[in-house]
Amino acid sequence: MTNSKDTNKTQLLILNYLNSNTNHAIMITAPWGSGKTHFLRNTVFNEISSTGYKGIIVSLFGVTSIEGIKDRILIELYPILENKLVKVGAIAVSTIAKVVDIGKLITPANWVPTNLENIEGRKLKKAAAELINLKKLLICFDDLERVRPDLLSSTEILGYINSLVEEENIKIIIIANQDKITDKQYLEIKEKVISNTIHFTQDFSNAFEAIASEVGYPTNKFRNFIHDNRESIKTMLEKENDGHVNYRTLKYFLVHFQRVAHYIQSIRDKAIIQIKEDLLKKVMDFCLVVCIEFKIGKISYGANQEMDDLSNAISRMMLDDKTPQNYADEIVDKYYGGKYDGYDYYRNLFDYLTGGDVFSEKELHNEIIKKYNILNGTLDEHYIVYRSLGYHEVNHMNDDEYLSQTNKLLAFLREGTYHLQDFITIFYYLTRFGNPLGLDLESLKLEMISILQANAQRYSYQPMLKQYTSIDENSSNYEYYLPIRNVMLAVNNQNAERDQNVIDENILNLLQNNFDDCFQYFTDDLTTSLGKKSLSAVSPEIFLDTFFNQTNANKYKMNMLIGIVFSSGKGNYAAKDLSFLRGLQSLVENHISAENLNNVSGDLTLELLNYTKKAIEAIIPYVESR
Repeated sequence: MTNSKDTNKTQLLILNYLNSNTNHAIMITAPWGSGKTHFLRNTVFNEISSTGYKGIIVSLFGVTSIEGIKDRILIELYPILENKLVKVGAIAVSTIAKVVDIGKLITPANWVPTNLENIEGRKLKKAAAELINLKKLLICFDDLERVRPDLLSSTEILGYINSLVEEENIKIIIIANQDKITDKQYLEIKEKVISNTIHFTQDFSNAFEAIASEVGYPTNKFRNFIHDNRESIKTMLEKENDGHVNYRTLKYFLVHFQRVAHYIQSIRDKAIIQIKEDLLKKVMDFCLVVCIEFKIGKISYGANQEMDDLSNAISRMMLDDKTPQNYADEIVDKYYGGKYDGYDYYRNLFDYLTGGDVFSEKELHNEIIKKYNILNGTLDEHYIVYRSLGYHEVNHMNDDEYLSQTNKLLAFLREGTYHLQDFITIFYYLTRFGNPLGLDLESLKLEMISILQANAQRYSYQPMLKQYTSIDENSSNYEYYLPIRNVMLAVNNQNAERDQNVIDENILNLLQNNFDDCFQYFTDDLTTSLGKKSLSAVSPEIFLDTFFNQTNANKYKMNMLIGIVFSSGKGNYAAKDLSFLRGLQSLVENHISAENLNNVSGDLTLELLNYTKKAIEAIIPYVESR
């Protein structure tokens, strides 16, 4: 990496150490991921090569004994020794590691151990003479804080390092995150072994440029974008590690984000072009958050800790008490300053960044369309206004611009253009900052209720509406919010029944008339909840009658369907689902008791009973907990 003032200073301190006559080691300390090892391998080792020194890095992570350390030293020395040792004799390198100490390994006078001196002795002694310069060896022991605790507590490792510097006069650098070492015995002996501790830092701009260049720039647009947002990226990364940047996380982010950014920058949809700058910044922030939280072990593929659960957004926005209620709240507070309008969750990007899926341009595009309310390729003006009144955008408006946009919001509201889930936020936008439009709140409440009722049939059902519109009774204007919310929930429930009837009729039609399409309908996406789709849409009698009229191949698939529809994560845990399964179990048991089942069709009927019983066992805990 390109050196900064601080890294130049570190280099000089290391060079002074190599040129000094000392029997102590030195330490380089910095938080994990700060680039210590990369700096030594790619900068310091190149610099010291002109002095005759050769550097190796030996990780102590996971070592269980001093012998294990010797083995690792030899593995790192192997490329240096390969031509001079291995090719002159038929002696296994690992054999030497077991019988000689590292000091003896690089001391020509003691090169050939007594138990090996008769094996190709002349060739080995000749090789030893060529290895004299290896006395100028710099060994860098990495990951001291990750050593097995008992080895550190017994000071066994520091004792071994001390023997190398005192008895063999070998130069040693210990690389560590010293803040992670709390062992008392280590702290007591440290000063006897380590003469100087260098606190390593890097200039972010130089390190950023070096890593970005190493990763590569797919386009100049991408180069310009990440450079323009370099400070924003740094601010996010510093939240991972107490104000320190983890450069491994930065590299991971850049490697993965460049594909995402390149796709967004290549989009030609007119509607998306209008919001591309805002979209790209929000997607970048989300990708950074996922990379950071993934790298520190907070999240993983299949375990997002509900960082997509923004059900507390409205309530926390209205309350003075901002105590986080869930992981999503913590994310918003930590990375977005508590402002939910800056945080968008993208499912495919989460799966991609946590190693569970490939990046899908199609899935990201669909999520963008939904989040930005793009309809038929058009970004509706009423949602441009709505988004412009989010916290981040409002802070960049003057008072006249804010009043203008708020008046537009009110006008669009009266036209009935907004979605059901938007009404609570709209009331908040219209009345915050001391009600600058001077609206009569009682009249506004009644008007919004009237708009909700007039447009009830065109709203789509929102399964999480109740959670996402929860309002604390201590919120300002609670007496106005509550009636609006109650009407919203009533309309949503009516639409739930309407939509459920349509879905149920479709399932019944598919099951009776086109089973292949029915199977496809339920299995299109096996990774997500089925929502309102369930086999309880039909009666147990119709399901069993359909089963008996199918080919054996389709009977097998119908059994699979029971297992899929009522499996964990599919969401079919309602009382009606349990009622359907129990009714089906009773019918199948009656059939089995009355029929001869000594054929393939009979065996499939027995399997149907088995699948049904397992499904009942799986959903009973969920039904009973409701």
